[in-house]
Amino acid sequence: LNVLFLGDGWTEGLGVADDEIYPEIACRIAGQRLGVDVTNWNLGHRIKGYDYLARMVMSAVPVLKPELVFISLPSPRRREFFGLDGQMVDFGPERLQALEEAPETLSSIEKDLLGHWRVLESDYDDLSWAILNHKLCEEVLDGAGISWVKSKQEFEIIDFLKVIKGGSECILTISSGFKVIQGFNKLIGSEDSINRVLIGNYPY
Repeated sequence: LNVLFLGDGWTEGLGVADDEIYPEIACRIAGQRLGVDVTNWNLGHRIKGYDYLARMVMSAVPVLKPELVFISLPSPRRREFFGLDGQMVDFGPERLQALEEAPETLSSIEKDLLGHWRVLESDYDDLSWAILNHKLCEEVLDGAGISWVKSKQEFEIIDFLKVIKGGSECILTISSGFKVIQGFNKLIGSEDSINRVLIGNYPY
């Protein structure tokens, strides 16, 4: 079973031991429960956004040929820019912070581009770019007949085994801000009911 995971540092497992990253946990448990070999293609990458997701779907899916794709939706404020020399510059809050706090870590082109981007940034433009790239991912994956799941990072379940087996067991992954809690639980109930409990809108 080929499984592709896409997202930012949360999917990559930034600051988390390799065997505790949620794609690794999900694939390990799925292999044990289903009795099959599961290949974990984790292409999560820190400080990446929606254009990275679309770029990876376009380039990686035809090569890796996944049967399942899990996408953790990143911040819409993150962008990629490719210069004429082929150099890629990441745009986003993290890079702007680096520009302010440690400018010596950035190249001259990064400083110039980030300086202009600060005054050009727009929530509306960020959202429209995110929608465009999300739609591209959707068209490619649906067109290839590949099952896929998307998830926001805050208080949402990654319903891995339910997708594969149609059962009620799932991976439970909770993220609050920069603190990520990952683990496996047996949960009973619909996805909506479980998420209501997690966000405190439903009594235990």
